[in-house]
Amino acid sequence: MTVAPVISVRDLSKEFKLARQGGRSGIGSRGVALETMLRELFPLRSHRSSTPTTDTVLRAVDGVSFDVERGEVLGIIGRNGAGKSTLLKILGQVLRPTAGHVEVRGRVVPLLELGVGFAPDLSASENIQFFAHSLKVPRSQIEALEDDILRKADLLEFRDVPLEDCPSGSFIQLVFAAMLTFPTEVLLADEVLAVGDAAFRQRCEQRIAEIAAAGGAVLLVSHDMGVIRRCCSRLLWLDQGRIRLSGDPDTVIGAYRSELLSVSAESEIEGEICEIKDVRLLNADCGEVGAFQMSESGFIEALIQARCACSFDVVLKLLQADVHVLTDRHGPVTLAAGQSVRVRAAIPADLLNEGQYDARCVLADLSGSDRSAVAGEATLARAEIVVRVFNSSPELSVWADWRWGRPGLISPRAGWNVERIRSRSE
Repeated sequence: MTVAPVISVRDLSKEFKLARQGGRSGIGSRGVALETMLRELFPLRSHRSSTPTTDTVLRAVDGVSFDVERGEVLGIIGRNGAGKSTLLKILGQVLRPTAGHVEVRGRVVPLLELGVGFAPDLSASENIQFFAHSLKVPRSQIEALEDDILRKADLLEFRDVPLEDCPSGSFIQLVFAAMLTFPTEVLLADEVLAVGDAAFRQRCEQRIAEIAAAGGAVLLVSHDMGVIRRCCSRLLWLDQGRIRLSGDPDTVIGAYRSELLSVSAESEIEGEICEIKDVRLLNADCGEVGAFQMSESGFIEALIQARCACSFDVVLKLLQADVHVLTDRHGPVTLAAGQSVRVRAAIPADLLNEGQYDARCVLADLSGSDRSAVAGEATLARAEIVVRVFNSSPELSVWADWRWGRPGLISPRAGWNVERIRSRSE
């Protein structure tokens, strides 16, 4: 007898209409998703502006088909905007597909964004009950599991206290305690392992293994290739809404990284002298990670290989959207033909604020130019990697005195000094 897959997806597509008003986009990409969700949740209400608009269609998911078998952990990788999160939102019934068919067999726990389903103005107990009801957990099970969840989150004594008034870090602790406790047959996890300390991540990985061992299924989206390799038995690489490649983790990750590190053709000499073979994020212990904890230091590491004898500077640029956050360089680095070297740039603790950055590693020949500048025509090779910075322990970071987060692209610990000035009467 053939056992049906836990998840079946056939010819799935999702389109968003990008409304433009007066020649300018009315809303950003997040606004598009929010407006679409509002239309689908409240179809009788109108969310249209009285201003005439023209629509551009964005196809976020484009004709995707796959199955997830019992006991399988399927990893989904791809660039930002590839359609990974949209796909999981459709499977979690947050969004409706434009076309195609989805069938999910079993109770689904969707961890699509940190804290979705939890409200800071509700008590810890109320949040557990609300989240459990959204998962259709029977009341008898909720009552039996509530104490266990509060205990795991270290919130037993804060049972009836609004979450926003609980100790720092309680919100994240409760979210993941619930994830680790409620019965789960299908887990949809979007970057949930990018937060928390090493012990927390280990518990999450153990929970993923338990769900698979019990005959459930897990879909895991992550930019952390270390987590993907440890947890997943098969990968899908999404590219512009389509499946670019499906297969075992080593094969798919290798192809994906080769694509990310493919050399730009902006210059005829680029890539002929040297190349960047790999770029990774490392924690303070030099273990590969998918994100940095803002209160801990880390490294951005580049593996560089010379095709001929050469000398170059290694330039690191950090950007957020169109804002240039910082630039630093090291060099010159001199290599013989065929020689390889690993270069690491240290990122100090409490430097970058919580958020997402683009890190650009550029190899440039600055021997004949001002070394404080990086001319485009001097570029020998380049590569990019996404850097995510999270703050799972606000009480340990510079956010300790900022209840709603600290604004700004960077978040350093400034040295403060107060000197009392004596008045003439003293």
